Amino acid sequence: MTQFNSDDEVKAWADAWVAARIPSALVLDLTQLEHEHFAQFNSDYGRFVDQFEVEFTALAMLIDDLNFIDRSTWPPHRYVQYVLLAKNVKTFYSALERLARGYYEDSITLVRGLYETFVRLLFISCHPDDAYSALGYKAPKGMRQFKLTNFLRDELRLEWDTNYSVMSVFAHSNSFNALEALIRADHRDGDPERFRLEHQFDLKLAEMTMPLLQFVLCTHLRFATERMVGAGHSTEPDALATALESVDLLSYGLKHHPKPYWRSVSDDLDLLFEMIEIADKRDDWRAFLRSRAT
Repeated sequence: MTQFNSDDEVKAWADAWVAARIPSALVLDLTQLEHEHFAQFNSDYGRFVDQFEVEFTALAMLIDDLNFIDRSTWPPHRYVQYVLLAKNVKTFYSALERLARGYYEDSITLVRGLYETFVRLLFISCHPDDAYSALGYKAPKGMRQFKLTNFLRDELRLEWDTNYSVMSVFAHSNSFNALEALIRADHRDGDPERFRLEHQFDLKLAEMTMPLLQFVLCTHLRFATERMVGAGHSTEPDALATALESVDLLSYGLKHHPKPYWRSVSDDLDLLFEMIEIADKRDDWRAFLRSRAT
């Protein structure tokens, strides 16, 4: 074991130790693989990338624009929602970057956070007096506790937990891929796997991640345009117009997705935004959901 006698000594040793080992061939190879994946992804899914760039920009510009409108007509809980949404805008771009460069699991983990943000926005509208409990892990005394799964299942009666669990398995130690690898090894399926750092194009994960990313972007754009923009919006009308067009495009993609699951989610979104309007008026949103369930 190397013995160090002072901070200056360990710094000098570490500098010499690192200098003898960089540049790292592994990091250089990984960087090259990122570039290659980025080029292939843009070639195969260029329309998705270009549309997402415009839609993300529309959201970011609109959120910034809302700093300058008259917010005096907002209910108190709307400001909490606005700050929560604004603090998560950067994550959209990070999720796209991770996806385009081949880090699918990282992208899904980021999308999971954005999904949670939308559910928190819903919770705040439904329980405006408990708005701040949606921002913490433990609600202050006397406030309703925010629990995502319980809120979706027990209060909103939505079957979104399946989608959420798909994202969770990637967020929690990438357990999904680890389990699949163990099953393949147990069944002697294919050649023995070499367990190591890997970076390669994965069509299945790429096409699973893209609709998740489009879904969360649609939810945030809809919330910003439908619940935050009102008569007081007077600056940068182009930002609002592009945001509304982005909602139209993203909504169409969900409504006409080849997988029935996403078409069902699209119907749920329409229902939820009707519910939010009722909840923001302090009317009985639970009765509305019950009436639509019959």
